[in-house]
Amino acid sequence: ALGACRRASVELTAEGLMRSKVYEAIMSALARWIEREPLSLFPKNAAALLRLSTAEPSLLEAMEHRLIRRALQPFPPEQLAGYARLVLGLQDAGMVLLDGPGEPQLDPPSAAHYPPLQLSILNALRQMIRDLPISRLAGDFDGPALRLMNARPGIQQNVQIVATDRVVDELHRFQTKVLKRDDPLRLQEELLYWGRTALAMAGAGLLDMSEPLRAHVLGPPEELGSLAFCAASVTPGAKELPVEYMGLRAALSDRSREMWQMVTHVFVSLGNAEEAAVAQQLLDQGSA
Repeated sequence: ALGACRRASVELTAEGLMRSKVYEAIMSALARWIEREPLSLFPKNAAALLRLSTAEPSLLEAMEHRLIRRALQPFPPEQLAGYARLVLGLQDAGMVLLDGPGEPQLDPPSAAHYPPLQLSILNALRQMIRDLPISRLAGDFDGPALRLMNARPGIQQNVQIVATDRVVDELHRFQTKVLKRDDPLRLQEELLYWGRTALAMAGAGLLDMSEPLRAHVLGPPEELGSLAFCAASVTPGAKELPVEYMGLRAALSDRSREMWQMVTHVFVSLGNAEEAAVAQQLLDQGSA
């Protein structure tokens, strides 16, 4: 209906049967539709939106503004994936919104210029990775969201920086919680969420574990803040288990093997063959 309305207005205007102001009013109505209708309607109207925006660039600008406006709003749980599917689907349909039409804008953290939608998405991802609980990251950052992060080099490179920082910092926060003797059962759960996040990010090429960060993360249980230290701190039978946790050894045993399997997967993902062998030894010891 949208496309038919525009085609009729173009034909009538060309034949002198419709004033240009009426055509402009119709275009304004189409722009308002783009600005106001639920984003869930965009995929099913992608073909019509492509034809309209190709013939009338101002409509492509309206779509860019709409997607930017959504990126500036918080994403409740699981909604980032829907937004990522929408943006990538429109890209696949031929609307290259990640590359314009707006003029590139300065991104102060990277001192680089990016198209407006790219920059808005990048800022949203930075904030989410930096501020969301690790459980949210584990649930939201997979599939479509990871593909969106790799959709453009500018997004990928900058997400890689903040994702690497968060993965390493989270282990240090875990260490602090152990030293404060936080609930070890909750700490086990958080470490499993950490593992899901780290493995997803690493699998998508969004971690830059250069030395000495990689060596620290994959360090032995004796190294404070290493992954093995964090896991051993909540593992029954490990010498790193604080005496305050001894009374919960039976409960801690329930997820011990799952936790050390995660540790092994991280070692395999981030390490070399020798480190993967060490991880297997840690698995055997930790789940013994």
